[in-house]
Amino acid sequence: MRMPCPYGIIMFGITLLNPVFLAGLVTVAIPIIVHLIQMRRSRIVDFPSLRLLRLIDMKLSRREKLKDIILLIVRCSILFFLVLGLAQPVFKAPKGTGGRGATSMVIIVENSFSMDTREANISRIDTARNAARNAFESLGPADSVLVLNATEEPKGKILRNHALAGNTLESLRTSPRPSRLSGAIEHAVKELLASTTVNREIVLVTDMQAADFGGVREKLAKVQEKGVRVILVDLGRQETPNLAVTGVSFPRGAIMPDQETVLAVTVRNMGADPTGTTASCFRGGEKCGETAVAAIDPGETTTIQFPMKFQKIGPAQGRVVLAADSLETDNTRYFAVNVVKEIPVLIVDENPTAVPHEAESFYLRRALRPLTALGEALLLSPIKPKVVSPDAFGRTDVDKYAAVIFTGVGRINRAHGDKLRRYLESGGGVLIFAGERINPKQFNFAFYDRASRTSMLPAEIREVEGDVERPKEIWNLRVRQPGHPLLAPLRGVSDSLFGPVQVYRRFSVDLSTMAPGASLIDYSDGKPAVLEKRVGAGRLILVTTSAYSSWTDFPLRAAFIPFTHLAIYHMARIESGALSHIVDSAVIFRNIARLDVTSPDGQKTSVEAETSSHGRDGFFRSTGLPGVYKALLERPDGSKSEEAFSVNVNPDESSQTRLPEDEVADVFEPVQLVRVDEVDRVKSAILTARRGTKLWDLCFYLVILLLIAESILANRVFHRETRTGIEADTADVRKIEAARQRARSASASPQEAEVAS
Repeated sequence: MRMPCPYGIIMFGITLLNPVFLAGLVTVAIPIIVHLIQMRRSRIVDFPSLRLLRLIDMKLSRREKLKDIILLIVRCSILFFLVLGLAQPVFKAPKGTGGRGATSMVIIVENSFSMDTREANISRIDTARNAARNAFESLGPADSVLVLNATEEPKGKILRNHALAGNTLESLRTSPRPSRLSGAIEHAVKELLASTTVNREIVLVTDMQAADFGGVREKLAKVQEKGVRVILVDLGRQETPNLAVTGVSFPRGAIMPDQETVLAVTVRNMGADPTGTTASCFRGGEKCGETAVAAIDPGETTTIQFPMKFQKIGPAQGRVVLAADSLETDNTRYFAVNVVKEIPVLIVDENPTAVPHEAESFYLRRALRPLTALGEALLLSPIKPKVVSPDAFGRTDVDKYAAVIFTGVGRINRAHGDKLRRYLESGGGVLIFAGERINPKQFNFAFYDRASRTSMLPAEIREVEGDVERPKEIWNLRVRQPGHPLLAPLRGVSDSLFGPVQVYRRFSVDLSTMAPGASLIDYSDGKPAVLEKRVGAGRLILVTTSAYSSWTDFPLRAAFIPFTHLAIYHMARIESGALSHIVDSAVIFRNIARLDVTSPDGQKTSVEAETSSHGRDGFFRSTGLPGVYKALLERPDGSKSEEAFSVNVNPDESSQTRLPEDEVADVFEPVQLVRVDEVDRVKSAILTARRGTKLWDLCFYLVILLLIAESILANRVFHRETRTGIEADTADVRKIEAARQRARSASASPQEAEVAS
């Protein structure tokens, strides 16, 4: 098969860059013509007897003719390969493009922080920059180029402005942002499809992390059969020892001043060999602890702890740092906490002035703030409950409380419901325990939102089930969603805590009105016991049994204290261990009017609240720098507060898991792939792939060898030609004389011998 090429002829994958020299093939006929002209005619020799012809060796004649033919073929081959070499043949892969035309090149350099890994005291990003320079040197003045990195939003066009591309390349640095290689490939494909040059190339310099190649094949499929070539420069073949801090957290709940707490630090071995290190902890700018980390097996994680205490109320910060290794970016993990004096909680009780131990809120108050017989705190709890009646609730400013708890309240009206709706939409939390005084019809009506025509309750309350005096059935509790943020701290012990709880009386709910995933804890018969619903920026939790011991022994069980505390922390969004965010992720502040954030480098950013489904929220998105950020929040009522949050690199970027070889072939199947493992070979590999494998050197080597062979053969033939007339005839005479002698000796008489001779 043969098809035209603007810069040569392509046949069976062989390209002739100078096909005009093929006209020289007519010279191959010269040796043939000369051979035919100078062909030696056979001499006629007269013999007295035909019997003597048998004595001539016919093999000698055939051998000499074969030498002549071989010499002719050698001389023709010399001229053929000489002409072919001048035509400059190259071999190109089936998906390759023509060689001498203009080139459009997109250079993509992986610059996530994993490229900070040092090998032989040289970082991979420096090696990647050198590889990109070598690729840059393969371009000519008429070629166009675009330089992209894998972490920022790709932009720019392929231009002949080599100076601009060179400046972009020299200014390239690693970034704490995660890799977005798929987006860079998509932009490169778009630019190359718009190009009309003969050669279209993507030079990808990467450490081959498996996580970076998601969606790449789909982007490359757009240029399948379009002649696009990918030069893959692999810089991640060598595994290096590396430990990374993958997480820091405090126990769930509020942190109070002068309260002893524990910072849990997780360290993971990202390398291939067991490795140990030393970890240091800093509170603010002061070092507060150091500990040795025993050797960790590859891929395994260990947890170390630092005891810690904060003295001041308000935002606090710190960091954990590992000893230096091949990749130092993931050796540091920042943390931020908001130290609070107390968490105010409002409890609404139907009759709070009754005998204390007979009030519906009795066990609830003791669970939230346990006291001794003398009224002193039994344990340090940040929760400070205040009990009011339904009438007093109508006059109370609920915005001052982190959460509101209703326990057995029957007297609730539409005004109470509207007040709770506004509180929930602004980010508050409401916990409702059922009780004997609840009227389901009135309760459902009070919590029905006429504006949205939806109920604030997770499900409509129906009739009461169970008899306390003569219980026919007793239900136990079963955790339905152990991974829910409210129940996650109890993972592993939740069944032993909630399983023994016995419930004698409860409210049923209309399952047809229950939102999907609303049930957190079920009864043993499968009906919901604890339900949750998001209302605006807040959360409402409904418990279908009582907080008093008349309906259930739940308040007397060990599960009641952690459940109530975790419910308060969950509704008030007090999650000390979750104040860390990943680089480039949005941080959301609920129910604010304005937000002023100071980044770790001192840059200040103001954010106006946006209207969302949860109300007025602030979205801070400029989290591209690891460290601790300080935020000044302004609420809709004009009040202000300070908070802190930390931003850390994604530990997944530290992984040294490479893309498997079989997946490499699959990802790059739509294009012609050229793999390069050595930086110094990048330029030559690109030129070879662009022009193909040069074959003209081989042609000239064959010409030299054939000339040597022709010289040897021609010398032997010429020597044979000069002595044929003497040596051949002499040999024939000697053979005839020998025959005469044999004939004489065999004859009976001289006369017979004479006749025989």
